[in-house]
Amino acid sequence: MLDTQGLKWASVSDYKGQQYVNIRKYFRAKDTGALGPTKKGIALNLTLWSALQAARPQLKAAVETGNEDYAVQLSDTIKATVNTYQGKLQVDIREYYEDNGQLKPGMKGIALLPDQFTSLIEAAPKLTEQLNAKSKKSDAPAAAAAAAAAGSKAAPAAAAASKPATAAAGAK
Repeated sequence: MLDTQGLKWASVSDYKGQQYVNIRKYFRAKDTGALGPTKKGIALNLTLWSALQAARPQLKAAVETGNEDYAVQLSDTIKATVNTYQGKLQVDIREYYEDNGQLKPGMKGIALLPDQFTSLIEAAPKLTEQLNAKSKKSDAPAAAAAAAAAGSKAAPAAAAASKPATAAAGAK
């Protein structure tokens, strides 16, 4: 997990064979001090993470200039916006829903203060590397199965490529 400050963490995880970058708020248990995830956050698949990475320079510029009206559509239902909430500038990455023909912000999402967004930008290369590595690992068994089904001699190589690689995700 990579700390984006303020008990907000970014990590790469797997859910039902799909890889995601999770950007989530955590809480610290009073009795044990252990960290646990809250419902506040969003999981971005490779396509959405790539769209966020493509918009990174514009989001960064909007934060630096205080442009509260900047928004980028990452998908039909997910936007990254720069806005002010309770007098604080933030980058909000959020899922939207339609209500009477109007898009409204949903519960799934996270608001990052400028320094938290900067930490996410700094962590992005490592997160992308981990996401790509996990995506390749999950694709390798399918490639091995397809090659085996085709009777190809490439099956052992594809199967060997599917063995887990070890990569440590260090906390920042």
